[in-house]
Amino acid sequence: MGAMWDWITQHWNEPWARFVEGILLLLLSFVIASLARGALRKQLKRPHIDAQVALLISRIAYLAVVVLGVVAFFTLWFGSPALVFGGFGFLALAFSLAFQDILKNF
Repeated sequence: MGAMWDWITQHWNEPWARFVEGILLLLLSFVIASLARGALRKQLKRPHIDAQVALLISRIAYLAVVVLGVVAFFTLWFGSPALVFGGFGFLALAFSLAFQDILKNF
């Protein structure tokens, strides 16, 4: 066990090790998101809450946790959250320009 721990600590700052750590964190975020969605669905199964609203809230919570996991993954992989949020900004700009004609009709 000691030799394995020494090997891990020697290679901890290499890019592939950060990538593997990010993948594990991303998988953990999917598990946490699934647990949060299930817990919210269970809590929102009350007679005075509309089923569609409960479904919407549970899906939003799931997506929020997954997005946080993706941001954490890219932050570990690239080393800076500024690159991640800059990339999301470019993605949002491209998405808004692509769909502006479609959304103009509504």
